Amino acid sequence: MLFDGVTLVPDHLQGDLFLVSAYTPTIERGYFPKIYLYQANAVEGVQTASPLYIELSDWLNPQDLSISETEDFEFELFPTKVKSLAFTLMDNQRVYVAGLFSLGSTLFDYGHVVLSDWIYEQWYGQNVLDFVSVGCLTLEPTANIEQVRSQLQTVLPKSIRVLTQTELAESEQAFRASLPNGKVLNFGAIMGFIVGVVIVYQVLYTDVSDHLSEYATLKAMGYSDRILIGVVLQEAIVLAVLGFIPGYFASYGVYQLLVQITRVPLTMKAAVAIQVFVLTLVMCGVSGVIAINKLRSADPAEVF
Repeated sequence: MLFDGVTLVPDHLQGDLFLVSAYTPTIERGYFPKIYLYQANAVEGVQTASPLYIELSDWLNPQDLSISETEDFEFELFPTKVKSLAFTLMDNQRVYVAGLFSLGSTLFDYGHVVLSDWIYEQWYGQNVLDFVSVGCLTLEPTANIEQVRSQLQTVLPKSIRVLTQTELAESEQAFRASLPNGKVLNFGAIMGFIVGVVIVYQVLYTDVSDHLSEYATLKAMGYSDRILIGVVLQEAIVLAVLGFIPGYFASYGVYQLLVQITRVPLTMKAAVAIQVFVLTLVMCGVSGVIAINKLRSADPAEVF
């Protein structure tokens, strides 16, 4: 929810290459002169170059207004009459909602509003259109993306980064990971892994201790330490599988609960589930390896 949510905007942009400022790590804070977009548009292989302007604003929930103030009405818009869904306040200024679109919210942004460049200039002041947040470049069908990228990097100054859509999304994720909340979540995952190793180790250690005489008997019957170690590791794998199954369904339920509470889109991705399952196997395997030391000390002469 933290790292995938920040890619909502980059993932839905239309373009082959994207220009962003090299001085800021996120598109929400970065701006560069629009003239560089014109220079990029003149490069051979670039079909169109479109500016995207991004600003953060405070938004008042329309439901917080009185019912009489949210009735439908019509207003002039370029200059077609459009029936407004509602009106509310954004940065303490009245805005009229003319339509809806689906994009979703994130842990940091509770929603997205689309404005025309004309309204954007009226809202944030003159000369605001001279600085672009993201330059979206669409290449000609026959153009080679790497060749065009190389030409762009030659023409444009070092203050402009030329990224693919995947690199743009990864850049946003890396920025969020560097923030305190990202570090806290990563640290929490590491601590969860360590605590899991300790708990599973205690379970396996207790099981080996309770059946130490049985293991000693097997040793006396000629079973090698290698075979007995395999038994402990198999038990660790069984614990991993049996623990992952209810954990998966419990997490799926928590996901749905969080979606209802936060309204942030959150889905159980197969890649994440597989990653957690592999880490669970590793966690239990490490615990099994540590618990094996107790098994090696099982001496049939001492037990009997």
